[in-house]
Amino acid sequence: ERYGSNVIIIAGVLFFAITAGVVLIMPRFKDVLPDSSGDIRQKKVKSKRDGGIFSFFARYKLFSLTLVGSTMIFIFHCSTNNYMLQMAESLGGNASTMGIALAIAAAFEIPSMMFSYQIMKKIKYNYILIIAGVFFCIKAVLYIMATNITMLYISQAFQMVSYAFFLPASVFYVNYTMNDNDKVKN
Repeated sequence: ERYGSNVIIIAGVLFFAITAGVVLIMPRFKDVLPDSSGDIRQKKVKSKRDGGIFSFFARYKLFSLTLVGSTMIFIFHCSTNNYMLQMAESLGGNASTMGIALAIAAAFEIPSMMFSYQIMKKIKYNYILIIAGVFFCIKAVLYIMATNITMLYISQAFQMVSYAFFLPASVFYVNYTMNDNDKVKN
């Protein structure tokens, strides 16, 4: 509260600049594969099925649909995080309320992410994606119905079963549904 909400923009620009700098200085490899001794060597590997973006989406029709849903989820997630201050203020809170709300979300998502592998041993990743989508919808309804700060905090606790489930499950989804040469595109 002492620094105000403008510190978020400054920190975001700073962290983006650092990330962009790190990415720019990273070496670029077309395809890097370890050889039999474990040393990394560069090897050109051309996908037999590489045919551009339309060919890619034709091969992975379900992934294309999942990508549309993921985009909608992230629009919601980013919007609520970006406008958390305004949401808090509309309920009588301030920048401190926003900070507490975001801290609650972070505190609740960490345990779920830490144990995501164990969770996915019991529940398949595609079902976890569905569960996360349902809880994103519940979280949205809770935001709409929030009439006080406590309800805002409760909705933030749903981060444990929405975002924290969605992120690792989406990585498993891509890993298990795509060919290795389709997982990363230039």
